[in-house]
Amino acid sequence: MNWHCLRMGAKPTALFLAAAFSERINRVVVIDLASRSIDGFIDVGTYLATHGMMFGADGLLWVTAELNNALLAIDVKTGKVVSVIDTGGSVHWLTLHPNGERLYASNKQTPFLGVIDLIKRRLVTQITIPNRCEGVAISADGARLYVASHMVPELNVIDTRTEQLIKRVMIEGIREMRPQLRRVRLTPDNRWALVSSKVEGNVAIFSLPEVVQTALVAVGKGPMGFGLPPQENRTLVCNHDEGTATMIDLAAGVTIDTFSTGNGCEFAEYYTQAGTA
Repeated sequence: MNWHCLRMGAKPTALFLAAAFSERINRVVVIDLASRSIDGFIDVGTYLATHGMMFGADGLLWVTAELNNALLAIDVKTGKVVSVIDTGGSVHWLTLHPNGERLYASNKQTPFLGVIDLIKRRLVTQITIPNRCEGVAISADGARLYVASHMVPELNVIDTRTEQLIKRVMIEGIREMRPQLRRVRLTPDNRWALVSSKVEGNVAIFSLPEVVQTALVAVGKGPMGFGLPPQENRTLVCNHDEGTATMIDLAAGVTIDTFSTGNGCEFAEYYTQAGTA
């Protein structure tokens, strides 16, 4: 089983995980956080390779199905897929505009980013990303979209008002141009953009809004998704291939701790349990 992404429910009592059990069985797993046990499964049927997912303003859970070039809308109350949108490409990761009307879907096999109108439930345009797409993240005000390239170590910046690519920044310190998985995440204060490179084993730190690289930090083997602790200037990166997680001081650009997580650590979220401070 491969766990690709996780999201908290509307209340911090349920956790949803995108899981690929095999080439033919894909489900969203529901975890009860109080008991820390599996509370159920949402079967997505013939839709394969579920990866990215996020909750929309309407309460629907949007999930990518990479091998079907599809975006799924799941009603978590009924456990049913209620809408399917053709993304026009091998959709991998996604992010939602803060206004709830737009969704941006990355395609690692084709050189464009899909823009989905969630009101009309259809693909409305495609933004060219010359070196294909990987991780995506959007600023808190929705003005800037940050997209990692798949083919080369590069961070792309998109103006969401014009839906145009306005800047391409190469990651300094990486010598080889090897295609690989890359994730992007922004800190809640919009001060930092983080890019992990799975093959290279590092995390690039960019200061915002200038998009200036301040550090390239070597971490564990196969870094992927991030977790954002409540402390400022901190991030946790999951080292998928060695079963560890590394805490990084973003301002100093150094690692400050590494601990074991078990095999396949890929994404992290922090939450406050009900009844605790």
